[in-house]
Amino acid sequence: MAADTPPDSPPGTWTALEHKVFRRFWIFSFFAFIGASLQNVGAAWLMVDLGGTPLQVSLVQGIMSLSVVLVALPSGAVADLFDRRYIMLGSLSGLMLATAGTGALALTGHLSPQLLLALTFVFGASSSLMTPAMQSTIPDLVSRATLPSAVTLNGMTSSASRSVGPAFAGILISLLGAGITLITNVLAFVGLWLVVATLGQSLAVNAPAQQRPSIASAIRVGLRFAVTDSHFRRLLIRTLACFVGVSALLGLLPSLVAQRFDDVGAAGARHLGWFLSCYGVGSVLGSLSIARVSRRFSRDKLILMGTLVSGIAMLAIVYGESSSAMSVAMFAAGMSWAVALTSINIEAQLILPKPLLARGLSISLMALMIALTTGSVIWGAIATRWSIPVALTGAATVTIIAAMAQWFSRSATSR
Repeated sequence: MAADTPPDSPPGTWTALEHKVFRRFWIFSFFAFIGASLQNVGAAWLMVDLGGTPLQVSLVQGIMSLSVVLVALPSGAVADLFDRRYIMLGSLSGLMLATAGTGALALTGHLSPQLLLALTFVFGASSSLMTPAMQSTIPDLVSRATLPSAVTLNGMTSSASRSVGPAFAGILISLLGAGITLITNVLAFVGLWLVVATLGQSLAVNAPAQQRPSIASAIRVGLRFAVTDSHFRRLLIRTLACFVGVSALLGLLPSLVAQRFDDVGAAGARHLGWFLSCYGVGSVLGSLSIARVSRRFSRDKLILMGTLVSGIAMLAIVYGESSSAMSVAMFAAGMSWAVALTSINIEAQLILPKPLLARGLSISLMALMIALTTGSVIWGAIATRWSIPVALTGAATVTIIAAMAQWFSRSATSR
């Protein structure tokens, strides 16, 4: 489907839940997303508690993104060639080990910034192995007609976790401490592990093993498609342009909260949890709105609008220093993030041919994580050298320029 052609009659948001297997998969994915969100908040706040610089705090997101960049391509190839059930089970096991290890080291006082970044890398690598297999499984659980609904619902659970996870993390960390919070976080992944383990159908490629290409060959085929298919290539470029600037907000938010509200302990964790919850609520509403607004706007326009609002919201966070102003701006930032990212994901699912689905999704994910990794390093370094407001202002400016460039590019193409 062309990027700038809205569907004639998009399915309702909840249509995919008519499929029983997908419904179970979706429900327990929600808990796993909460666990991942809680891990991200806990790791970032642990870095603040360990006395990390703004660059080190930003690198918690950056190292997570870097691990995805390094593992995404082989993960997509593996998911296209082998049974995705076993890939997901192994990935979930890695997530549980990484979060339990971080919690145990924090609890015993043996955690250092370097160890925290190393375990964050393991968590990110496990997540990146999981993501292509998980996303490419969704079309096997629903009909093609309800695929946009399924992708939207999957994005919604991720968005909702940004609401529930951070708030839950802030409460638990303030009551129990980060160590016990992260150890108990293992439970968030158990349900999805059991759902995947009990899937009756094989999620493997039907071709005999001797006819399957090697992983290296499969990666080359996937990259060739990304380079030669004009629609997919354009989608990747847009992802890179949009999210380099957007990455600054979540990467620098823990440091901004600690600086602006002058607290780094339990009170700071609650503040951070609240602002991230506002972001998550906005993300949920953004996901819920996709089915409706896609009747009026093409996904191309939705990506553009989401990028523009993200930049404006970052400026509001920097210069609206009150807690209420930050809360409203975080809500708007979360909503715009969800609209842009969900539109990109739906477009990728519809563009990619079935045999290349996992590889294409992993390349799309890699483009996103390259943008987030690059942005985390750049904006973290600027914040350390000058200040956090200077870094966020620069990131907001880059984001708005990216949106404007998309607009002029569309205008030139239409002519």
